[in-house]
Amino acid sequence: ALWMTLLKKVLKAAAKALNAVLVGANA
Repeated sequence: ALWMTLLKKVLKAAAKALNAVLVGANA
């Protein structure tokens, strides 16, 4: 389904953003 593909993209982008925030906090 198309919405599943979009959901995965959103989750992947959110995970990437969260990871960037965590790395920034640790630095």
